[in-house]
Amino acid sequence: MERHIKELPPGLTHGARSFVHTHGVRLEPFPLEEYRERWLAAGVPGEQIDRAVAFEQTWGGFVLPPSPWYDGGPKYLDADVPGYVEGVGWCFEVGVQRSALPYSFEIGPDGAFGIYGPGGWVRLHASIEGWVEALSLAHHAATRASGITVLRGAEAKAVDLTGFEEVRAVQGAADRWWRGPDSLIAVHHGESQVFGHPGPAAVHVYSGLDEGGLGTERWAVPTGWHVAGSTEPLVGWDVNGILSKRRARGIYETWFEHSDGRRLGFITNGTRVMLLLLTDEDDAGEHAIDETAEGSSDGFLLTNGQNDRYANRDTVEFDTGIKSLRHLIDFGEWPAPCQFEVRPPTGSPYHPEP
Repeated sequence: MERHIKELPPGLTHGARSFVHTHGVRLEPFPLEEYRERWLAAGVPGEQIDRAVAFEQTWGGFVLPPSPWYDGGPKYLDADVPGYVEGVGWCFEVGVQRSALPYSFEIGPDGAFGIYGPGGWVRLHASIEGWVEALSLAHHAATRASGITVLRGAEAKAVDLTGFEEVRAVQGAADRWWRGPDSLIAVHHGESQVFGHPGPAAVHVYSGLDEGGLGTERWAVPTGWHVAGSTEPLVGWDVNGILSKRRARGIYETWFEHSDGRRLGFITNGTRVMLLLLTDEDDAGEHAIDETAEGSSDGFLLTNGQNDRYANRDTVEFDTGIKSLRHLIDFGEWPAPCQFEVRPPTGSPYHPEP
């Protein structure tokens, strides 16, 4: 019988959500509440039972593809009775091993996902979501890379990460991911730390990746932006859907706000885009420009009913506007190919009402 995943756990990137929905199945979670009285009688604090129950309700029963490391990781996700680890705190196991391993997979006192073995407790990722993000990114990279290289020993220690940016979505601790111009690198310290060995146990290099293979947008995490009037965080990947729904309702002016006070304005006539970035209400602002464009265009409908005309130099083609907006939301800066100017464009609604 097909085990459809009816509801995905919150807090995952678009890439991880797609991975879990496509490649995962979910069995019925265990009714851990039935064990509460027995565990309380055994000395397990109620708040620790609450943590295990909450984990089971969210992640219990999920069966995901194996990881390329840790002999595949947990065979399935399920919370077990919490136990106290000296010098660490209360932890609970979250799934049996796929093979005979000298360590278990656990959730630590701070919610981190890690392994517990001969050398003690090792945090791999800051949460179970970080583990799932890493698992999904490994699967994605393996299907898109032109080459995969596994380095160990001296070669692993010598890996140069200059020019690489850490992939925040995986919430790395002992294990971290790094993104370069055309490759992804996963650095695994977990097993070496749990066995007391120096340096990484292994480094996986996924090379020959194009823009889609790098997963920059699909594994992006919210940076503080939301649509004006909403509190729901978003990433650049969300932009197309948001703007399409608004255009279907006849709304061509959209403002995005950041928790630090910045504002992004996207005003379109369907062909060209006025794209504005304001640091605060008193900022002169910046806007994207197209120095090769001539003439002007109208049809820029504002939410107050005004129909504006702008010089084409002060606007950009629609696809350029979309790509620039997505980059600004994910990285907080103009993309390299985009030109912008620090002055209000003539006739622009520079401080419109949201």
